[in-house]
Amino acid sequence: MNTKISLLVIVIGVLWTSHLKAQKTDSIYHINSNILTGDFKKMVYGVATFKMTGMGTVNVDEYVINSIKSQKLFEIKVKSGWVYYGRLDTSFHKRKLNVVRDGTRKLLDIPQIVEIYPIHNNFWKRLSGNFGMGYEYSKGSDIGKLNINGIFKYRKRKTNWEFSWDNHITYEADSIKSSKANSQLSYERDLQRYWSFGSHIANSHNSELGIQQRVSLAALIYRDVLYSNIMRIYLGAGLSGGPEKKYGEETFNNVLNGLFTANWTIYKLSSPEIKLESQIAYLPYLSEKSRHRFTVNVYPHIELVNNFYVGLKYYYELDSNPDEDNNSKTDWGINLNISYSFH
Repeated sequence: MNTKISLLVIVIGVLWTSHLKAQKTDSIYHINSNILTGDFKKMVYGVATFKMTGMGTVNVDEYVINSIKSQKLFEIKVKSGWVYYGRLDTSFHKRKLNVVRDGTRKLLDIPQIVEIYPIHNNFWKRLSGNFGMGYEYSKGSDIGKLNINGIFKYRKRKTNWEFSWDNHITYEADSIKSSKANSQLSYERDLQRYWSFGSHIANSHNSELGIQQRVSLAALIYRDVLYSNIMRIYLGAGLSGGPEKKYGEETFNNVLNGLFTANWTIYKLSSPEIKLESQIAYLPYLSEKSRHRFTVNVYPHIELVNNFYVGLKYYYELDSNPDEDNNSKTDWGINLNISYSFH
């Protein structure tokens, strides 16, 4: 029995040692000829994430990287919109790397790369997201505003799944004055170069605009207009529709509308990390004459420490034909938001 236990301990030790060694075989070659050895995690928007023994996880700016070497399988996206799959290897050329797959080698300019993501087989390693909360209270008016939001992202080869929620509650004294909530499950698949296909199903309500419940299913085509190491702009167009119920009505009405979106993100991922995320959507109704909706979301935020962020969340909504008993055609809000991001 003792012999079997000893053999088991030895096998576990060998496997664990092999695992540790596998995590330390990646290399980043610095332009000053230094070599960093550790575990290459990813490179996004001009910043490489690298885990080193003793130093923990560090960020390395793209402009100081001469080349990268890793035996793991990656998805690499460049500014021209092309996507490549393979392992990373060095080259004899300055500021270039090779993508190796099935015996072929593709030479890429490092300044042209906007994303390098590992292709994981493990479910949890494909998952990322964040949780956030904002709160505002005025003693003089006895009015409080609470915002709870979050997002889960699941990334696979050429596809992305995303589940998000965003709840806004305004209360006065002990009663809820107004509420706005939205939850959404989205799917996106890369097509060719700048193009991708997206769809989502969403459930929402907005008491300020008189919407008790709205369920919508949408399908869109997206196109990247600009994708660089500091900025991404992409546009979308498609159709959206589903049942909608206003306050005071007993039944749902089926609606159909066009959907046009513009998404703009500005980022600086070197410390301190700063992001400005914004989205505009215009929805002209095809099932109702002279009705349209317009939404704006803006979220600037900055990293405080260790994946904790602080920022301002702002939203604006317009409905040209709200509930008849509700005179308001617009709703907007802004609050201080603190969030935690995980990868």
